[in-house]
Amino acid sequence: MAAQAPDELYQQGLALAKEQRWAEARAAFEAGRRAAPGEARFRVQLAGIAFTLDEMGVARRHLRGALRLEPGNAYANEFLATVYAIDENLDAALKYWNRAGKPEVAALNVPSGLQTRREVVDSAFEFAPLGRLRREEYLGTRARLDQLGVFPRYRFEVRPQAAGDKFEVDFSAAERNGWGPPGWARYLLPLRGVFFQAVMPEYANWGGRGVNVRSLARWDGNKQRLAAEISGPVGGDAAMRHTAYVDYRRERWDLTRSYRGGGTAPADLELGKFAAGYGFRQLVSHRLAWWSEIEVNWRGLPGGAPEENEFAEGVAPVARAGLEAELLNVPERRFRIEGGFSADAGKVMSSGLGAFVKTQAYVRQEWFPRARGEDYAVRSMLRAGRSGGGLPFDELHVLGVERDTGLWMRGRAGTEGGRKGSAPLGRDYVLATWEMDKVVHRGALWTITAGPLVDTGRVWDGRGAFGSPLWLTSAGVQGRIRVLAGPEVTLSWGRDLRGGGNVFYATLGRGPLLARQVR
Repeated sequence: MAAQAPDELYQQGLALAKEQRWAEARAAFEAGRRAAPGEARFRVQLAGIAFTLDEMGVARRHLRGALRLEPGNAYANEFLATVYAIDENLDAALKYWNRAGKPEVAALNVPSGLQTRREVVDSAFEFAPLGRLRREEYLGTRARLDQLGVFPRYRFEVRPQAAGDKFEVDFSAAERNGWGPPGWARYLLPLRGVFFQAVMPEYANWGGRGVNVRSLARWDGNKQRLAAEISGPVGGDAAMRHTAYVDYRRERWDLTRSYRGGGTAPADLELGKFAAGYGFRQLVSHRLAWWSEIEVNWRGLPGGAPEENEFAEGVAPVARAGLEAELLNVPERRFRIEGGFSADAGKVMSSGLGAFVKTQAYVRQEWFPRARGEDYAVRSMLRAGRSGGGLPFDELHVLGVERDTGLWMRGRAGTEGGRKGSAPLGRDYVLATWEMDKVVHRGALWTITAGPLVDTGRVWDGRGAFGSPLWLTSAGVQGRIRVLAGPEVTLSWGRDLRGGGNVFYATLGRGPLLARQVR
């Protein structure tokens, strides 16, 4: 074969493939590829053999190699799109279908039994039921469906029609309505936080308009809280969502481990706080969103507090705004990077404190190593924040695991004896987290994942009252349990590699409950 011309090898390979002599055909095409490394046709034929033998990874590799040589090869683009569609990776499939001028959609099939109003569902779809389905429109549709907050799970399937070269798009989804799913689960969902001394009633898709109501009542003697929020699309448009909320807390803080200011650190500081606010989030595209929020809060210290400015009382107006952007998306590798920036500005009006400003930024990465499914997931996140001005102590950044904060250092407990304040606090911080999930059980009702975690970071305070003098690192393992369409239960064990402590923690979801714009 090595002495044969590329055209002879190509014809020989075609003849052998027609006779289904796959090993010999593959050898002929491989010899042709070596003889003519700049020709894509040999790689395309090798991909066809691999596809026939159900070697999808090999087929993808050969097709990507062919397209590096001939990016405009319509057959190779359509072939690779088909492979990704079989892998249920529609994002990657559309990338290559669009290069070949496909898919032309003849029908969009939406379930007839949805309780969400049709005009609300239609506002989430950027692509028309007739015409070419473009990747940008598909991703924009997914961003709007996620923001709508009604469909916890949904799926798109693009399938060819029986006759012709057009396609149909099937949309299927699980829908949240009312107090929860029918049956016993409806009564259990509000009680899912009972082991944390809390109940969380929710009402979803009010009137079929995509309006959701969430609430929280916690009777923990050290962390009492009553909170509620209502959110929905603005004018029935899924691209913009607004939220109104109220939040009352009555908490006890023990700052003996974290306070470094003058005088004796308060060991039993009582804080009362009430906040009310309104905000909205606008999708500019699937790559970019911005949000804004205004809040008025009041804080008081009934039992008294040190005279330092951080322990100020009174009314404080706060304005918040932020941007969220997709920085990188490689659908073939199922790899995404996104980032964001936010700024808060406010002032405690009835004290001698000046105005304060808090800025935060994050970069988050998610990768699914396998071609399909979520059997493995690798996630990492880098966050940093700076603050300036007269910041009240409860606005400081907290590096520790606690139900109402989002900067989780999973080897550091945010409470001691049930009271907040044991984790390091400060005006500025940097925090890097890494975790890997592996599906260990997938059943009809629940999915269980487990994997290792590593967190590292530091928080400091230029004024000297708070902060940690050392760089902190924690390592451990975690598991997640997702039941039906409800939130995840996360169990984590972390060890402080510097201080030697161990923290076992259980919480709902991957972050704080009803937290305000925690990223």
